[in-house]
Amino acid sequence: MNGARVVFATSLLAFVALIAGVAYFVGDTTALGSTAIRQASPDQLANAMRNDQFYSDYRKSSLVVRGVVASVGKTGPHTIINFKTASRFGASCSASAPAATVRRGSTITVLAEGEEAERLTSAVRLIHCVIVSSHAP
Repeated sequence: MNGARVVFATSLLAFVALIAGVAYFVGDTTALGSTAIRQASPDQLANAMRNDQFYSDYRKSSLVVRGVVASVGKTGPHTIINFKTASRFGASCSASAPAATVRRGSTITVLAEGEEAERLTSAVRLIHCVIVSSHAP
């Protein structure tokens, strides 16, 4: 009787481990399969947020954004970079690394995750931006 319990417990443990392994790999594949890398301009991002389409369009995307810097400021340890846009609705980027080479008028390229963006009163702010390149005007 004791041997039957050991066999049952071992079989149950193996079954649970098999299900957990399958679930892990299916979840990982599903999560990575829905991630996209998208290029977008500050105007496209601002318009998408203004029209309440930002999260449906860009939430599952890693964004590559290239634009002209309108202004640079500091908020605590973060550098806030405001991009030039054609409308009054803006686009900005919060970077934790110092942006010594980023100046007004320079063209920069940043990487950011769409799901981390914040909706501000009249702008979209990308959070945890990584500055990839900066070119002086």
